[in-house]
Amino acid sequence: MKRFFIAISLLLVLLIALVISFIALFDVNDYRDWASDQIKQSTGYDVRFQSIENHWLAEKRFSLIGVTLYQQQQRVMRIEKLDIEVDKLELWQRLLAIKSINISGVEVDKPLFGLATTTQTVSENDNVPPQNSVKLQKLAWQRLHINRLNISAVNGVIEHQGQRLMLEGGQLELQDLLVINNQQLQLVPVNADITLAFKHLQLQAPQQQLQIDNLQLSAQGDLLQRQAKLDITTSSIVTGLSAQQLITVDALQLGLQFNKNRLLLEHLNIDAFSGSLAMQADAVLDIKLLPKPSVSVQQVTLHSLLAHDMSIDIPTWLMPAEQQNISDEQQKNELLPLQVLLIKQLKLDNISVYSANSALPLQLKNLQLTLNDLYLIEQQRWINFPPDDAQAGSFSLAFERLGWQETLIEQLSIAGSLSDDDQGLLLLKQLLFEK
Repeated sequence: MKRFFIAISLLLVLLIALVISFIALFDVNDYRDWASDQIKQSTGYDVRFQSIENHWLAEKRFSLIGVTLYQQQQRVMRIEKLDIEVDKLELWQRLLAIKSINISGVEVDKPLFGLATTTQTVSENDNVPPQNSVKLQKLAWQRLHINRLNISAVNGVIEHQGQRLMLEGGQLELQDLLVINNQQLQLVPVNADITLAFKHLQLQAPQQQLQIDNLQLSAQGDLLQRQAKLDITTSSIVTGLSAQQLITVDALQLGLQFNKNRLLLEHLNIDAFSGSLAMQADAVLDIKLLPKPSVSVQQVTLHSLLAHDMSIDIPTWLMPAEQQNISDEQQKNELLPLQVLLIKQLKLDNISVYSANSALPLQLKNLQLTLNDLYLIEQQRWINFPPDDAQAGSFSLAFERLGWQETLIEQLSIAGSLSDDDQGLLLLKQLLFEK
């Protein structure tokens, strides 16, 4: 993904710089071959365009028509039209501010790999395999800022190393984009304002397939203020290993906010398994920048999880892999990667679950479950239920039928507090966990 961004950015920078450098004084159409040679020497890609519409003197605007990108005589991408409107240009200081860039009619044929600036580096240790690293050099331009970049009508089928990506009706819009600063390409934007949409997106790989319809994504962020917001909606998501093991989500809505060290799940609404699920939660993060950037989760609070009318058939590929034999004492002393996990409210209504896998044979019909104020994890360990009812939350459980391993229970209904000496909880432990 980093190489893809570098390739697009460098090509865009070179196209704009070359065209603007000559457009005010010459007919750039006479220099198309020269411009293509300059881009090919810098990036390894052969860029050709049919013509240029020059509106520079009247509107500080020009258009590139029929831009085609080739690599090794094979077409990689074609752009029907590229419109550029310049806000400010200072050639001597190498400063450029662009008011808007509109790219329409994009056809993608191949992934943008193999940059000329990508080199092989070999570690001194012979046991470490060579890795691809990107060597960035100083660019000729001091600063390039784009106020608005809009890419519309993106279509294509990309195949690479057994993977196939199909794009249909794609659209991308970016606001306030700093591309070059102090002659360096900005790989991580300080500010981000992105809108992404696809009518249809499909990924097929040897071990996985994914299909998303009507994807809408909006993201805003400020790296210096450590603030961000993300909203995602889709009308359909299908994923799985084969046609017989697919999971279908009919609709999804997701809203996330990040402020300083707190991540807030504003809403997660899913229509799936003939029912629906809604969830709200937040997490407290521990973010360290030095000596090495790292992020860990300190506390998660599940404010509410409400699900109803779901019939879930667990596919084999979602089952956990076989684990080594670990004693109860080892599990008790093992530290978890989370300090605190608190469930404020959980309610499941009319949930049925079925698994035919031998690792977890399960049949659960018409589950009714509520949990309130349950601490599942404290101090990186699974908690023991508190002895005092005043410190504990509450639960209620009912189902028509439960078949789990060698246990078979029908018509169970039970409720109580989540304390260690609650009779309802003790009975539930005996039924489910004690043989």
